[in-house]
Parts: sequence; C-alpha cells; structure tokens
Amino acid sequence: MKRVCAWAAALLLALTLPGAAEPAEEISKEPMEPVYTFDLTVNGKHEVTVAPGDVITVVFTITRTDEDEDAGYTMYSMQNEIEYDETFVTPVENGCITQPGIDTTDIALRGHGRAFYMNYLSFVDGSPWQDNQLVGTFQLQVNGESGVTELNNRNFCVTRPGAQESYEANCGDLLLYVSDECTVRFETNGGTALEDATALYGELLPRPQDPVKSGWHIAGWYTDYDLTEAWDFETRPVGKNMVLYAAWEEGDPETASSGEETAAPETPVEAVPRVRVAFDAGGGKPVADLWLEQGTPVETLPTPVRAGYRFLGWYRDPAHREPFQTGEIPADKKTTLYAAWEKN
Repeated sequence: MKRVCAWAAALLLALTLPGAAEPAEEISKEPMEPVYTFDLTVNGKHEVTVAPGDVITVVFTITRTDEDEDAGYTMYSMQNEIEYDETFVTPVENGCITQPGIDTTDIALRGHGRAFYMNYLSFVDGSPWQDNQLVGTFQLQVNGESGVTELNNRNFCVTRPGAQESYEANCGDLLLYVSDECTVRFETNGGTALEDATALYGELLPRPQDPVKSGWHIAGWYTDYDLTEAWDFETRPVGKNMVLYAAWEEGDPETASSGEETAAPETPVEAVPRVRVAFDAGGGKPVADLWLEQGTPVETLPTPVRAGYRFLGWYRDPAHREPFQTGEIPADKKTTLYAAWEKN
C-alpha cells in the first residue's frame, strides 16, 4: 500500500512541476444548432384522400429540434409562403385562425397558382414559442374533379436575433389526392393552343405536338413561369396536376427537317400504380425523387453530400426518430425521407 501511495505522490509532484505534461483537456462538443420544420398536415397526415366539395382544415406548425428540446424559445421572426393550385382548392372565407402576431396575405403568383403567406416579425423582444408551435389553421374547399395537388412550403425561414441570418430549416408538404388521373395544361406563351393532356400519377407524359409561333421554334417545356426548371418527358413521371410553359428560340431549329412535324410519341400506360419517394436532403445536395411500383420495397437509398457534415441516414420524420432502411415498403402516394447529419 505504501509503495502505491509513494508512486501516486511522485506522479502528482511530476504533474505540478514546471514544464510537466498537463492532463488532456476534455473535448467539448459544440451545442446542437436549432433546426426548424415547417409542417402542413390534415388530421396529422401529409397525404389525404379527398373528394370534390370536401372542406378540409390545414394545420401549419413549426417544430424546433435541438439539445434543449421542450425548453421553449423566443421567436423573433419567421415567414412561410404556402403555394397552392387555385383550380384544385380555394380558401374558405373567414376560415383562417392564427396565433397572435401572425400576418396573413393571399396573392396570385405569376403564371399559375397562388401563395398564402403566414409571417411573424417582432421589432422588440420577440414572443415565447413552444418547440412544437401551432402557427395557424386555414380551411380549403376541394374543387378538383380528378388528379393530385400539393400544398408546398416555399421561401420559409426562422431568423436569428437581429434578422440578419436564418437557422437551418426543412419542411413537410401536403398532398391531396382525388384520383390517379392527373391533368396537364400547356401554356404556349404566344404559340398555337394545345389541348390539355392527362397522365396517370407516376407515369410519363407523352410529348405533345409542337405548337407553332411565326419566326420561332419550341426550345422546351418548363414547370415554372420563369422557365428555370425544365420538364423531361423521357424520365420524369407526373406527380400532380400541373401547368407546363413553352420556351421559344428565334429562328428555325438547327436539326429540324424541312416540312416535318414532330409527332407525339406513344407512351404505354402501365396498369400498376406507382408511389413516390421524395428526399429532403436537409441542407445537402438535392436528391432526385424515386418512383416505385406500389408494394415494391426500396432496394437502394441515395447517399447525399453536404460540405462539412457526415451523413447518418434517412428518416421518416424531420426529428429523426424513425429510421428508414432499404427493404422497407413506402406507403401511400408519397413518402418523404429526411436526411440526418453530424458535423465533422
């Protein structure tokens, strides 16, 4: 016993002498940054089967996830633009209820669709919010006779104190389903008119006959009015009722044969319904949707990339409580998976 004590005393003396090695400092882990999820649901679901004439109540919540979960926090400012197809659903008059301080505005978007804004801004000390905060509810009447539509969160953010920077945020959109037969409208932007087309949910859309515009040739079709997101008829399945916008280039196409018209290719219609697996990369590089035949398990999952982070896996929920593995079968028409990350 004395020998052990003598050895310990010698070691203690050595550690206290000048120039002696100091004990290794404990590596401190940086506190987890808050992550906010903007969520749109009906009866707690992100996908709802509806019928023409139905009135539904959409619930908008913001959930905060970090190490101090359930502690509450102070909200200084947030914004969300909820885009919807006004030909499929229309807001019910006086059907919106919000928390105090929430400003709402409904405006028409350029081209097609509308956006319902729900915003909050404090010029003083902010307001106390819960980690799972109900922001508001609003009622919609279903007018769509067939097909699918989505209510999408756009340009959403929660700002840090001072409103100069935003926290990391993701979202859960809402899908409304009437039937598999989706309607596609063509906005030819000055060209000859085209009839609406139909395509089954999850199937390819046949390319339409090229519209005609004197002195111009068709350069492609886009999903947005500003012509930033091209539509690929060969690989991209139809996931909802939508509008495609024509892009034009002046002059004749270089590869066009004189006097020939482009015929719309025949696309076989498969009887097996499909489901869509969407990936929320949570700040990583965007990942393309995966389409599967209904009842088919997911054989492979993509590995997203994010600078400065290590990918931990895919989860069914934004809070990363329910992992999703290969071999599992996605349910319903659309399943969204959320990427989990760890800082390097």
